[in-house]
Amino acid sequence: YITIIITIPIPIVFFAVMYSVYTGDPLAAQGAKAGIEALKELIPNYHELLYIVSLAAIGIRAMKK
Repeated sequence: YITIIITIPIPIVFFAVMYSVYTGDPLAAQGAKAGIEALKELIPNYHELLYIVSLAAIGIRAMKK
């Protein structure tokens, strides 16, 4: 579950940008960017945590094969 919680901003930004491109309104992309910036303030080492969680998820998946 921690992988989902830590990586959820990535698809949110992707869908916000796609929505902004589709509608021509940059408000959704700006809101997603502001949300990510707020998350970085809340968790100062977010990028390191994202890296560790991603590598752990890849390692667990490789071990299952």
